[in-house]
Amino acid sequence: MKKLSLLALLLAPALALAQGGPPPGKGPGAMRLFDAATVVTVTGTVTGETRVDRGMGHSGVHLLVKTADGEIPVHLGPDSWVDKQTVKFAKGDDVTVKGSKITFEAKPAILAVTVTKGGATLVVRDAQGNPAWSGQGPGPGPK
Repeated sequence: MKKLSLLALLLAPALALAQGGPPPGKGPGAMRLFDAATVVTVTGTVTGETRVDRGMGHSGVHLLVKTADGEIPVHLGPDSWVDKQTVKFAKGDDVTVKGSKITFEAKPAILAVTVTKGGATLVVRDAQGNPAWSGQGPGPGPK
């Protein structure tokens, strides 16, 4: 009986993680919300950029994009990675964003897979949502 109880205690955390990832408020921010089934492509105009301190030694870079359905934040990634990329975005740029539509902090947002401006595309994540800066994603730089 002791062995069974010990086994249950050891397996419980692994089973919990397998079921749904980290609990709310834990883990790498919005990245855990990526869902390939919710990938959309939207077009719009950049209205601004915000940098949100996530308390992990970096700020998350979000583009604000005005689409036909309204303004939506587009999560790019950590500033330490975004700032090194050759594709830059500014207010007034027309962009096409492909990414996972999520609810983040009770508001709609998009976790970018790619963001295209003119003929330049910034590849942020692969099709499974692995970020370029993690070493598992599509690799840094424009496509």
